[in-house]
Amino acid sequence: MFRRITALNNHGVESMERRHFREAIFSFRHALDCLQSASVANSDANNNNNNNKMQVVEIMQHQPLQVVPIPLDCLDPSVVLSISPHNILEVYQCAFALMPGSPSMQTTTEALMVVFYNLGLTHHLWGLSYLSAKDSQIHLREALRCYKVAGNLFHACQVNGEHYNSGDVPLISSLTLVLGLLNNLGHTLAHFCKFNEARMCGTVLDDLIDSTCSSAGHYLLSEADGDFFFHTLSFMQVPANNLAPAA
Repeated sequence: MFRRITALNNHGVESMERRHFREAIFSFRHALDCLQSASVANSDANNNNNNNKMQVVEIMQHQPLQVVPIPLDCLDPSVVLSISPHNILEVYQCAFALMPGSPSMQTTTEALMVVFYNLGLTHHLWGLSYLSAKDSQIHLREALRCYKVAGNLFHACQVNGEHYNSGDVPLISSLTLVLGLLNNLGHTLAHFCKFNEARMCGTVLDDLIDSTCSSAGHYLLSEADGDFFFHTLSFMQVPANNLAPAA
């Protein structure tokens, strides 16, 4: 089942690269349906076998979900400026593919987070593109909803100790997934003039970068990602009465 979910997610990412947003949404929604079915089946199996449940917990502690960042270049800055002229963050244009060799259903929650993020990003990019100027608000609201679901999943993993091990090091293989989620959630919130909530996302993003890098003892981001997040966080510092547009 996880192979199918991986294939659907990665096909959705490939569709995003080609700007086939409708096709990408179909793939991600299909992946979510499969994950829901797998989650129910896995829950039933664990309820019938406590030993299996202990094995699942052990695997989750030692086998992080492997994800691969896929940079995208879908947005024209001038179009973004026309649709969201008073934003305080930039858009993180990076989707995440699942590695075929990742653990299977032990990582259902983490996989859900990845797919919901990708689905949110698809609506986000579509809503900010000239292809959907008429329906941009619909897509941006759906992006906000998906990002919030992904954020709730991440929070649940923190509370349950599933995402974090040895302090602040994420068990998912890419810190940028979490940072991208926080950034893009903030961007969509700011688009709908929820600036206080957007700034909160930026603050958490900044704190997470500091805490994880301090815990690891070295900088965990690539040069490109480091430059992006430094630049987008600088937008957040602009006073509310002189908001700078995201480009």
